[in-house]
Amino acid sequence: MRDAFCRLVLGIDRRLFLAQVQGAVVIDGAGDGSCDVYIRHFRDLDLSGQQLFAAPFFQPSSGSQWIQIADVVAFSAFHAVAKRPDREFCWTWYEDYIDPAGPREV
Repeated sequence: MRDAFCRLVLGIDRRLFLAQVQGAVVIDGAGDGSCDVYIRHFRDLDLSGQQLFAAPFFQPSSGSQWIQIADVVAFSAFHAVAKRPDREFCWTWYEDYIDPAGPREV
């Protein structure tokens, strides 16, 4: 988990640096302190500067349409790859509705 999180944050930081913009990392969750491990990992990173202007913060998905959208994208992308038989109904959601290349002919 630590390595994946750190690679993700470093990648975000790099993209923001190249685009010369700032951003923040928002994590779906209650923010009750039970996952402060993300904040500790964030502080240990060698970031480019001020692109990520704050440590990650938590926002419950029930209070944010953006996080709800991110949940749908992640769910769809996961099931497009995992192809679990009990989730066959959503195997093509990512390709059909989210993939910027649009649906592909087979």
